[in-house]
Amino acid sequence: MCAALWPGLVAAQDDLPGWRDTRWGMTAADVEAALGGDLLRLPGRWLYGGAYADLAVQEVEIGGVAFTAYLQMNAKSDRLQQVLLERRRTGAVPAAFEQVVEALVADYGPPAADCARAKSGGRPLDYEVTWRFPSTTLHAKFLDFSTTAVFSRDPQAEHRSEDHTSELQSRCSAWGS
Repeated sequence: MCAALWPGLVAAQDDLPGWRDTRWGMTAADVEAALGGDLLRLPGRWLYGGAYADLAVQEVEIGGVAFTAYLQMNAKSDRLQQVLLERRRTGAVPAAFEQVVEALVADYGPPAADCARAKSGGRPLDYEVTWRFPSTTLHAKFLDFSTTAVFSRDPQAEHRSEDHTSELQSRCSAWGS
């Protein structure tokens, strides 16, 4: 289970310019100055396609669920490109993902898109919820290779909660598929 980034509470903002006190395009020195003592230097450079991470922040909480944040730098420019929040296998369960999505909906409102694709042909259950802002796209993603879990929600819950207006069922919306 992962989220592409997790900024602080921004209910009154129209944009998310970065994660916590960082901003997209910062150098590693800028990131270190912004996050200070919260940073952990990783043992070596972790590669992520066209990005890498040398720095992380442990115990980042979203809705009471702990993640490790990997500050991913663009491999060509050496500037902050993305923050990946990851929760390893033993803690990456459907209930935790639902808890995270509920917290994100409470903070940011309904997502711009949500998509769940069932397991098939050796592929995992793939569930992604996305919020879009002018400077930032926030993705919450759940990949499940080992269980037969199905995401569903009480359809009446939508009518009982004014803050929770998007349905998070096993479906795709605003994705064209």
